[in-house]
Amino acid sequence: MDNEWKNAKLKLENLFTDSKMRGTIKGRLLRIDMKNRLEYFEGNEEEIKASLNTLLLDEHQGFQKEDLREIIRSAVREELSQKNPEVISASNLSDIKIKQIMNKIGMRTIVLCADDFNSLEPISCSPFKWDENKDEPSQMDRVVKWFKEALKLPGGCQVKDVHSQTKIQIHLEGANTIIKGGCDISIGPSATPVVWIETKIKFTNFKESQAMGELFLIDKLHPTHSMTVLTDCGDNWILFLFLIVDDEQTMAICKINNRGVALAVIKQIVLEETNRLNGWLGKLVTHTTVSVPPLLKKTKFFERIEINEDRMSEIIDDLSEQELFNMDIRNRLRLLRDYVGLAEQQQVDQFISHFNDDYENSFPPMFV
Repeated sequence: MDNEWKNAKLKLENLFTDSKMRGTIKGRLLRIDMKNRLEYFEGNEEEIKASLNTLLLDEHQGFQKEDLREIIRSAVREELSQKNPEVISASNLSDIKIKQIMNKIGMRTIVLCADDFNSLEPISCSPFKWDENKDEPSQMDRVVKWFKEALKLPGGCQVKDVHSQTKIQIHLEGANTIIKGGCDISIGPSATPVVWIETKIKFTNFKESQAMGELFLIDKLHPTHSMTVLTDCGDNWILFLFLIVDDEQTMAICKINNRGVALAVIKQIVLEETNRLNGWLGKLVTHTTVSVPPLLKKTKFFERIEINEDRMSEIIDDLSEQELFNMDIRNRLRLLRDYVGLAEQQQVDQFISHFNDDYENSFPPMFV
């Protein structure tokens, strides 16, 4: 970093520690955030540096101290405000993008193999025969039939073609990204999917990043544990599921070149989750399963948003009732935003904008 930029950063930090700013909510927020946020500006476009250097003009160059503080509050608040999340389809996730998302949410991976599931009896079946003159969607009926015959699941469990159903989405706040998508085949008890399967005619068309993104999607749908599968329905299978390892959420990637073992893992998970669902519903039906060490660690994904408690308590102490009300409504609307369709999100965003901290604007009549 050049010396000019270092000096600009130092001036900016000094302004945020100015005792005259400590009495205002905005000043406190900026001062507390500064040490954690300075790195945000590094590596950004040159115009950001230029605008900040302009803001750092001292009072001898024409700015009164009060004016300068107000300019800095406004400019830095704008620069540090949350950008609109990036919306991306799971099918368009690149390897680099999914790694960036995983890093930002603090999710690590472990890789398992067929030997980790040797307590399961492999399922004997022939590979699915693709018609290479047709695409995958046009062959889904045959693929569904193949899975039904191979897995031989008990009554009440469903194997369905869902490739044309409405896509769902999840907002990963830590990565500021919304992932949307679906899958080809859904398997689970009753109408509750616990396994999503993405099929490809050729192994060379496998896209692990897509199946990894889809795991976040299916996991969001229901309280059951979930798994996604990438396969050619032959001897190339990659299974993805969330495991808890030393109290840490981890994504397990299971690369298995044996369809009998892969199908056995799928069936085991479906039966385990069927038993859980039956238990919740008070049903007495229990299907026989075996103990599979990796599957004992299954977990749900829960995004941990780090909050600086000292920072929050200092800010909240100075918040008015109206500010607290606005903040609560904004948070509730953001939660709602994750569960509505893309068409409704713009309306929700408009409501969120009504509940800013501009005290001169009244609340929308419907919320009064």
